[in-house]
Amino acid sequence: MREVEQLVNGHRPGSLPDDLPDSRLERHLLRLELSGEVFATFREAMAKIRHDAGEPLDDDAAFLLLCRQTLGGERDPGRSSYQIALTVCERCRRGTQQGRGELIEVGPEIVEMAECDAQHIGHVDAHVGVRDDADAHIGAHVDVDDNVDDRAPVGASPARATQTIPPATRRTVLRRDSAKCRVPGCRHAVFTEPHHLERRCEGGKHLVANLLTLCGAHHRAVHDGSLIITGTPSSGLSFAHADGTPYGGAVVPAVAGARAKAFQALVGMGFRESEAKRALTRIPHSVSSLEQVIRQALRKLALQ
Repeated sequence: MREVEQLVNGHRPGSLPDDLPDSRLERHLLRLELSGEVFATFREAMAKIRHDAGEPLDDDAAFLLLCRQTLGGERDPGRSSYQIALTVCERCRRGTQQGRGELIEVGPEIVEMAECDAQHIGHVDAHVGVRDDADAHIGAHVDVDDNVDDRAPVGASPARATQTIPPATRRTVLRRDSAKCRVPGCRHAVFTEPHHLERRCEGGKHLVANLLTLCGAHHRAVHDGSLIITGTPSSGLSFAHADGTPYGGAVVPAVAGARAKAFQALVGMGFRESEAKRALTRIPHSVSSLEQVIRQALRKLALQ
């Protein structure tokens, strides 16, 4: 039964056996049996996580913040407070994360989050004798790979882990933002991380002016398109929902959901994130159908 669950997880109804699974459709069931006291304490902890975020959080975002607080706090502000191992294929960009001995596929927004603040370990291809990052380990907190020596040619030394953001730059950004998530209303100020306002794949640099401190939940919201941040820390920042309404204000879930999905679709087609954002902001709020949003956005992009 478990094998069948793994085979169909991540597939839509009607998918063929050879179709690649969509990590955004994969769900993992967590079942707990707790005493009354522990259950009540758990509810209080989840309520505090959501309260500190300054807005409603879904279970994914709330559990993410809860787990991060358990894994450890800041020790050196120049480096992340804990480590995960994330393996990304350079060709298809699919990522898997190690979770207690099991490789679990994660969504593309998680890969992008990791690339904002990571240590990279590239492998050496024994067949051609050059670096091959097809299985490069990246992650918000990664610098360990036990398999590097097995993949390297005889006599070759393992690749050295390289820090994405220089520690001095990371410390400066966290100090400027008081290590606090910059999203209005969010109170998380311990388990935060830097985000590149201009994506690295679009030419964004590791500059203080291009980095912003966010909590894990809001960092993920930026990369999945449900939170739009424009401006710079020096000139002023603007925060909005996917439908263009000011962040924290009233929002129509169906419209915001369609805009977020359209944003992911446009980026997946190869458009720059900044281009997709501009196109979506020019579409009237009355357009709520996902298909119509994408069609109109493509027309806007064709005129740019």
